[in-house]
Amino acid sequence: MADFPTKMPKGLRGTVIGHSGEALEMDWDNNSFFLLWPSLDLFRKLTPEEAAEEQAAALDEGMNLQ
Repeated sequence: MADFPTKMPKGLRGTVIGHSGEALEMDWDNNSFFLLWPSLDLFRKLTPEEAAEEQAAALDEGMNLQ
């Protein structure tokens, strides 16, 4: 992600939508579709508790995250 510092800010979230070899195909929250390379890029997976909290907050705001 270092090649895209302005488009991929620290803390940006995304959803895995597939994989291509070692790369994860991502749908990022800024509408980007860059690959994530687990061997090169820094990332972390949300815990089940964090995901549930986000889902609950989205429902409170009238959105549905799935």
